[in-house]
Amino acid sequence: MTTITGITSQPKQNLAVVLEDGSQVSIYLEYRLQQKGWFANMAWGDDWIVNGMRLVSGPNLLHHWFKLIPFGLALNTDGDADPYNVEDFATGRSVLTLLNADDVLQVNSAAFAGP
Repeated sequence: MTTITGITSQPKQNLAVVLEDGSQVSIYLEYRLQQKGWFANMAWGDDWIVNGMRLVSGPNLLHHWFKLIPFGLALNTDGDADPYNVEDFATGRSVLTLLNADDVLQVNSAAFAGP
């Protein structure tokens, strides 16, 4: 598990996280004021994984792709409320965590009744 740090209150951000195998996940975050929420585009290598996914509280937001990618993405928030405010990540109210392959198996088994 890797907590994704450095998310600020800027409405558009690019982040990069290196996986255990040395490959890189690129994450583009955008806060949309009219929709009161954060959205993500993610790329792994040369492939786009998600495009325009709303970030909501969940144990693995990428569980549908567990057979295709060796990682997952968890979003934890205080009070289990989705991140509605632009400052939610900067204040620590919302935390994004990149899950490794073992974490994905464990989370999917517990939260989604098996991978």
